[in-house]
Amino acid sequence: MTKKYITLLCLVSGFSAANPLLAQSYRIDTTRSIIRDQQGNVIGSSFGLEFRLEGNSYETRMQQLQSYKVAFFTNTVGLTPTEAAQFWPLYNEYFKKRESIIDRKNKLLYQLSSPQTLESISDGELKALLDTYILCIEQDATLQKDYYKKFSLILPSQKIARYYQADQAFKEILLQILSRNRY
Repeated sequence: MTKKYITLLCLVSGFSAANPLLAQSYRIDTTRSIIRDQQGNVIGSSFGLEFRLEGNSYETRMQQLQSYKVAFFTNTVGLTPTEAAQFWPLYNEYFKKRESIIDRKNKLLYQLSSPQTLESISDGELKALLDTYILCIEQDATLQKDYYKKFSLILPSQKIARYYQADQAFKEILLQILSRNRY
């Protein structure tokens, strides 16, 4: 069976597997700590971890992405086995709740960005959509604040700061790979 290198999928940013940007393949070359596209162009750094999404099944690729994410965060944050055992169940709970809020917010944003929506609904309906959108932003902020408190019960402040850095770095590397292939 031939191995396939499939582009990273960004869960948080709402990119889907049907996105045409995901048709190109990439690999992370840890021996040089760089990420290259199929033509060999350098497009980012790998943070010292090898990552390959292989297989045709969406579920398989998502499981591989989750495994890479766990390894990336654990390595970057410097979680001990005890901390990791407490952190990951809490993080997974947080991620599911946040993903739900972000999905709802993105659907609202899509509606609000549609010219047809703006022309076809009343001012009252538009105001209701905007109010719901702002409510999603508030819910996300409240969720992040609540889970910051929960994370601080199991991790020292320095590791929480590293978690936020790792979260941003993970998003940036995924977005860099996707945006590299736009044109």
